[in-house]
Amino acid sequence: MSDPILDMLERLCERPTMYIGQHSVESLFLFLAGYKASLRDHTDHNTSRYDAFLDSLYAKYGYGGGGHSWARVLSEAANGDASGLDLFFAELAMFRNPQAPGLSR
Repeated sequence: MSDPILDMLERLCERPTMYIGQHSVESLFLFLAGYKASLRDHTDHNTSRYDAFLDSLYAKYGYGGGGHSWARVLSEAANGDASGLDLFFAELAMFRNPQAPGLSR
């Protein structure tokens, strides 16, 4: 069974500003928080793969102290909000296809 959030991210990564207004990992975080809440409140879709992806981000980059969001952790790791978004999509590609050439975990 597919995960609707990961499916949305596949479309979103091609043109993020069309969906979230700017090239920003913080904007993506807010968009996805709302999207996940809507799915949880109005459907029975399973988002466990998306949750596993977020867990993999925290495992790799840490929590940043104080329970910071994954967006803030990635933004700090990439030295900027826009580059944090690029890092998010790079990590997502590795998560979705860990066997792809050129991608390593």
